[in-house]
Amino acid sequence: MQELDRLTAKYGLAVTDTAPKATEPAAPKAHNVANGTQGIAALLETVHATLAKFAEASTTTRARAGAEAYIRAKGRPALLDELYEALKAGGVEFMSERPKNTLSAILGQTDTLESLGRERGWWLKGQPEPIMRRF
Repeated sequence: MQELDRLTAKYGLAVTDTAPKATEPAAPKAHNVANGTQGIAALLETVHATLAKFAEASTTTRARAGAEAYIRAKGRPALLDELYEALKAGGVEFMSERPKNTLSAILGQTDTLESLGRERGWWLKGQPEPIMRRF
């Protein structure tokens, strides 16, 4: 729970209760932080579920799969620091002196992700970047 609180504070996210009330029928959940319907806990659950499928795979495979799952669930680009923290929380360990540089190199070699630059983060290759509205 402390890790959740730390990540929530670090990235300015809010954890919301998406469980339906007893009197409400269950509705499909949208997977998009941009519109506030999915919090960091759900994003981390997505990463954990994906990483569980690749439990016996290499760190490279786990990092690629986990990062892609996180970005898809988030619905917008994710910064390298954010991806690193989510993967680390999911149990991916990078055995290097500069683990974030290692992650960046791994992601840079994928066919499914592309860097939009340090300030904008990583996104799905070939997909239009979502428009972020500020109110």
